[in-house]
Amino acid sequence: MITKNREITRFYQILRILFVICVIPVIPFHAYAFADSLPSASIDIRYHLNGDNSNTDEPVVFILSAEDEDTPMPDGAKGGIRTLSMDHSGRQNFGTITYDKPDVYRYTVSRKYSSQDGKLDQSVYDVSVTVLANGSTDLVIEKKGITGKLAEIEYTDRIGRKKLPAPDTGDQTEIIHWILRFLIAMLALILLILVRRESSNNGMKGGEFPWEKV
Repeated sequence: MITKNREITRFYQILRILFVICVIPVIPFHAYAFADSLPSASIDIRYHLNGDNSNTDEPVVFILSAEDEDTPMPDGAKGGIRTLSMDHSGRQNFGTITYDKPDVYRYTVSRKYSSQDGKLDQSVYDVSVTVLANGSTDLVIEKKGITGKLAEIEYTDRIGRKKLPAPDTGDQTEIIHWILRFLIAMLALILLILVRRESSNNGMKGGEFPWEKV
């Protein structure tokens, strides 16, 4: 009887060892299995345009970059980068990001170079998304060069109108009129000289016109 009890005890010990070796290492990977659906987050951008950009077809392009290649990204991302184009004031996001395990995920939001005239907002933002085991998420926004957390990502552009060519006020026409007057005066003077010379050759008094001869 004692021998049998020892065998049973040894059997349970072996089961415990197997549990520690085979089961416990697997538990952390399943302990955060979310109840209903996978947690998600979206990174929004509020864009303000002060001025007129009708003189250009170039949209404003914002860039969402992942910290590393394993960081989840929205649909449409390539190589850890997702772009967002906007051509007017408003609020948009890069798309929904879905997470499958608790962690802290980090991103950078920046702006693509633009050749538009004006004062363009070139701010760069650091964004972190903390996903907890209960499925809740916490999004933190910080702007490079500024201390403290921000409520949102915001860009403001001040674009001036391009200078248009000066309207035709008729100044060129006036110049042409003065040139024509000058040419007419010169032609009259030349004719007067020729008439006087002809009169001199015919024996008339100097300065006497043919029609003045008696």
